[in-house]
Amino acid sequence: MAGPLTAAAPADAPFLWRNSAAFTAPAGLPRARSARLPAQGTTSLALATEVASQFSQDAEADAAAVIDVETTTFLLSLDHGFTERWSAGLELPLLHHDGGFLDSIIDDYHDLLGLPDGGRPSRPNNEVFVAWRDGALLRRSLISSASGVGDVRVHVARALTTAPERTTALRLGVELPTGRVRDLTGNDGVDLSVALHVTDRRLLRSSAWTVHGAAGVLVQLDRDEVYGRDGESFAAFGNLSLAWRLSERWTLKGQLDGHSRTADTRLRQVGGWSVQALLGASLRLSDRFRFEGGFAEDLPPGSAPDVAFLFALRGEL
Repeated sequence: MAGPLTAAAPADAPFLWRNSAAFTAPAGLPRARSARLPAQGTTSLALATEVASQFSQDAEADAAAVIDVETTTFLLSLDHGFTERWSAGLELPLLHHDGGFLDSIIDDYHDLLGLPDGGRPSRPNNEVFVAWRDGALLRRSLISSASGVGDVRVHVARALTTAPERTTALRLGVELPTGRVRDLTGNDGVDLSVALHVTDRRLLRSSAWTVHGAAGVLVQLDRDEVYGRDGESFAAFGNLSLAWRLSERWTLKGQLDGHSRTADTRLRQVGGWSVQALLGASLRLSDRFRFEGGFAEDLPPGSAPDVAFLFALRGEL
């Protein structure tokens, strides 16, 4: 029988995910998080890796975009509880764009299930080609591998309620311009986000189930750096996560993440609205650490990576 969750190893926490599409990730959308904050004097740690493959192409009137890239993200996330109601955290991402190795696997998967390929066979496997053209102007492009530090995020959270059955928190985040637009590792600008988070263990009338939800607003202060005149100053985002404690060690998780458009363009690939679905599991390694893995799929095609694989070691120090 599944026992109570411990503060040291909340296996039901949402995946640390956000849309990692080539033209959307630099916009500064925050990753999903729980409303439960680290206990006073403790630090939550996450070492995460994400491999995302994106192929999409579209043309509307005089605008066109082609995205063929595989992006690997390494993330260090730290979150420290200063009091029972206040915490602050840091996210340090390292990004690598290249041709990757997933193209042929995804092609075979599409063929096996009879799914549309979106034009993937028209491009060579495992090559990088990212381009966005608006009229005669080439707005952004990437035609070779690129690596670098992404935009570093700092955030502060305030717990509003701390009942065991339902916790709510308000989180304010600032993403700093440590990445580079030319490498699609950042947007050369400052982004702000504010979100309300809710974690509920009794909504489904069973302590084995936990529901997480969040909704917020992103403010792009320097929108001209990525999207030019098409940048949206404000974008809405949200996520919903459901976790089921199958046993003392195993927890199954499903998650939906979405956001409104970050750019006012006719091309969904360039900052269009998006919804992504994630499925995975968490394995408890000890009282303080757990390993989790999962995969994500884009629901509206072209708005997010075709598929992304996520792995993380998470725990409390």
